[in-house]
Amino acid sequence: ELLSLNFAHCQDITDEGLNSLKIALASLPILNRLLLHFDGCSQITNEGFVHIKDTLPLLPNLQHLSLYFFGCTNISNEGLNHLRSGLTQLASLQYLSLDFSDNPEITDKGLNHLKDAVASLVSLRHLSLRFISCSSILDKGLNPLKTELSLLPSLKYLSLDFRFCKKISVNQTKSCMDTLQSLEHLILAFDYCGSISFQGLENLKRVLESFRSLQHLSLSFN
Repeated sequence: ELLSLNFAHCQDITDEGLNSLKIALASLPILNRLLLHFDGCSQITNEGFVHIKDTLPLLPNLQHLSLYFFGCTNISNEGLNHLRSGLTQLASLQYLSLDFSDNPEITDKGLNHLKDAVASLVSLRHLSLRFISCSSILDKGLNPLKTELSLLPSLKYLSLDFRFCKKISVNQTKSCMDTLQSLEHLILAFDYCGSISFQGLENLKRVLESFRSLQHLSLSFN
């Protein structure tokens, strides 16, 4: 069963609304696909993610999860830590798409929380992470992803969108790629990030040449 709810730019939605949603979803344990859009809901805070953390274990059959919080600037690393706790309970999850773009409160520490969650999702086949214009994320924030992504034997689709994260060097993307030769679909979007060098592109090129299963490739480094 699929449930898709779009509350984008509903300025009156607060953390208590996420608590009400938790109560409603508790009656749908057979749900296997959940899409929640809260883009621009500026009153949602880290406390709201406590309710999300408590909701996810109530959905043991969930295989597809999409959470969109673009522009929700009252969410910080603490909120991602709560989300991590919930995601680790989803042993059957195959599809995960997260969007926390346009949020200066999210830093490398937040990404570190997410990588811990990703490592536990051994059935994951599709992973999409969007952190566009998260200006506090540094190069070192991408480093932990390398190890954790290598622990996902079923991963076939990977999309990393860090456009306008000006403190990330494009040359860092290679470190996330060199253990993922089984990928079939790869999207890297690092437009308007930090410095890019010819050697960095050459290193990435050599890694991608080893991806024998790759069917679709999209690279953007403007």
